[in-house]
Amino acid sequence: MAADAKLLTDGITVGDGSAAILNTIIGNYTTGIREAGGSVTADYNLFFGNSSNTSGSVTLGSNNLTGDPAFANPAQDDYHLTEAAEAIDAGTDAGVVADWEGDTRPFGPGFDIGADEFVASPTAVYLSQVLATTYPADIRRGLGGLASGAFLVAVGRYATQRRAVVSTILRQWASK
Repeated sequence: MAADAKLLTDGITVGDGSAAILNTIIGNYTTGIREAGGSVTADYNLFFGNSSNTSGSVTLGSNNLTGDPAFANPAQDDYHLTEAAEAIDAGTDAGVVADWEGDTRPFGPGFDIGADEFVASPTAVYLSQVLATTYPADIRRGLGGLASGAFLVAVGRYATQRRAVVSTILRQWASK
């Protein structure tokens, strides 16, 4: 939950009962989380631009962050995370398998904090290009569809994932 640039009173107020606040972006409030009664725990949250992040007896876990959520364009109500967002891969598995748009969680090595799971625009790498660099003689002999560039590996933000995907495909190809 992020407010406009002006400070609003409270982001979240708990007046009774108990609340566990996880994977939430809380920004631009006078008080991010106010405990006015009951029991409140908070972990894996991102605080930004609050005068005070908490008030009352809020039990904070060790995984909360303070930093810029780097939304795409909040002035136009575009609260998608950008690649600069500190919320990326900083959340926890709270049992939510898709974000507000239906993007699968997690995308990448960890869950993102907030309602949006950052999904990088993929770049395309043809497996034949990778194989041609690694196994040029085999490509010259022609590996059927592999040499034609018909196999596409979509890669995004994570270099380790790119290597893992290509390595897995190469191992599968080599075992045939």
